[in-house]
Amino acid sequence: MATIARYIPGSTATFTATIRDAAGSAVSSASIAAATLTLKNGSTIINGRNAQNVLNANNVTINTDGGLVWSIQTADVDASTHCEHVATFTIVTTSNETIVATHRMYISPTLALTSYEEVSLPLGELSESDQLYIQQLIDALTDRAETYAGVRFAYVTGAVEVFSPHPERSSVRIKHVPIDTVTDLREDEDGDFGTDAVIDAEDYFVNKELGEIELRGGATFLGGPGSAQVTYSGGYKSVGDVPMQLRMAATEQVAYSYQRRSSMGVTSESVNGMSVTRYVTELLPAFKSALDQICQKVVI
Repeated sequence: MATIARYIPGSTATFTATIRDAAGSAVSSASIAAATLTLKNGSTIINGRNAQNVLNANNVTINTDGGLVWSIQTADVDASTHCEHVATFTIVTTSNETIVATHRMYISPTLALTSYEEVSLPLGELSESDQLYIQQLIDALTDRAETYAGVRFAYVTGAVEVFSPHPERSSVRIKHVPIDTVTDLREDEDGDFGTDAVIDAEDYFVNKELGEIELRGGATFLGGPGSAQVTYSGGYKSVGDVPMQLRMAATEQVAYSYQRRSSMGVTSESVNGMSVTRYVTELLPAFKSALDQICQKVVI
């Protein structure tokens, strides 16, 4: 069997499966003579898992009903960019049958605005290559959405951003939305952000959803290059945190792009003898509307 799933670099997760023999029957742990796991990125062994014993060892358990549970460690998905790790489980039964199962781990630092499971619902059964392609479409859509809206969706902790606000401005807007917490806001004309530059929390308002911090009482920033600094945590921690309107629109957008994958980049094609223009790389109106509403982007 072969499966595929998406993982965030340096995260922890749980992979579950049922071990079955050639007849399709579950294989209990008592009927297993050996179980190993090999984890690779190309030809590189990951986290020392090279034919590693996993018969109820090394973060893997197998129960009497054939249920396999792998507690994925941060080192199993340690990556700084998009990549794929392949986990190969090899099970040898007491009757000398060898069962091989692979799990493809699509590792991406990009916060997905939708999931493969949601996109695949209207598309029906898909091949492994289609699954990976859809994961890549999801990432590409997030990148385009962030560029369009001028924000970042992935969650960050303790992020520090420096601004150069105009002297008449009373607000600044951070990159990773929505804001979770603001550690502090500091201001200094020379960019010397010592403790004396801290602005009291009661002197500003945090609009978490829009990612905006606004000074109270009609106050404005001093202004000047690099004169304001915000330390904060924000963004969506998982696809489950993405607002439903944006998530549904992203699902529709990815499914649309997948269904028209053969026409990617084509601006016109012949349909029933007529030339028809296709804008398959354009963002759909529903997706643009969802982004505009969440980020309050003004489109001119």
